[in-house]
Amino acid sequence: MLFRVDCNSKTGFGHFSRCLNLGRTFKHYHQGVNINFAGNYNGFSLNLLRFYNINCELIESDDFSIVFPSIVDCFDLIFVDTYFLSEDRLDSLRGISERLVFIDDSGVLDYNDFFCVVNFRHNAQHLFKYQSQHSLLGSQYLIIKPELTSVRNIKKTYSGSFSKLLLFTGGSPLNEFYLSNVMEFLSRFAPQTVVTHVGNPSLSHLSYNNYINVSPSHDIEDHLLNTDVAVNTGGLFKYESSYCCIPTASFSTTALQATDSQILATAGLHADLGSILTFDPLNPPASFTRFVDDSVFRISLVSTSISKHPQIPTLKLVTALCHLI
Repeated sequence: MLFRVDCNSKTGFGHFSRCLNLGRTFKHYHQGVNINFAGNYNGFSLNLLRFYNINCELIESDDFSIVFPSIVDCFDLIFVDTYFLSEDRLDSLRGISERLVFIDDSGVLDYNDFFCVVNFRHNAQHLFKYQSQHSLLGSQYLIIKPELTSVRNIKKTYSGSFSKLLLFTGGSPLNEFYLSNVMEFLSRFAPQTVVTHVGNPSLSHLSYNNYINVSPSHDIEDHLLNTDVAVNTGGLFKYESSYCCIPTASFSTTALQATDSQILATAGLHADLGSILTFDPLNPPASFTRFVDDSVFRISLVSTSISKHPQIPTLKLVTALCHLI
């Protein structure tokens, strides 16, 4: 199978990560499967592909015509991350293969008659109606790193207290102003909490009380194991931390993230903190003060995660895809 996804300054790491972890899960449970990637990759993602012994074809453009016609017949399934897809580019793929699987977020493109669409956003089965031949929708098909299952098993017994907070901003364009606002809030409402910030390396020079800055890495399970609660700026991480039964509060940086965060908050899976762009530490949203002050609320987030997330959702997705082919 082939995964067509980029990982560079234009594409969030979560898009590459979900493809990588789906491929790893396929390979673990079906050892005869040959996993291949094609895309434009930075050094970090290339090293990961080499580490997991996954074949890759490097291309300098996101124009599918460069790579698809020459190799399409070699694969039983071709997965396409839709981050960079336009309607015109999607139309150019019609007829190129009978087994195209799109990993989608927004539900705005016309997938009529394509083989399958995967959208693991919470409640996607009720939010979107795809016209593809098959669709696998909802967080029951969440794609996670396999190592996170053991984190989940450990974190299920959360007691309600916290002394360590993971602030995960990943590759988001969080600048010093927004970070200082968040740290000002935490210094006022949780002054004894040790904050580990995993995010933009350009902010590594900043210093706050009880603050540790760490550059992003693929070993997210180590950070999740070593925290009691998590605050993040949207993307895939809020799903990963919620799955791991870690009380989570999420800022948004885009309209799509904001909508998704509202849905997750309504489901009781995390606290929605609104846009990081308008956050005022002197007038914080009630959801943030509740998240910090209310241990019963934090315990309820864990209980909801246990009840709503399958134990190994990516295996459920792999099994469903195998049944389709």
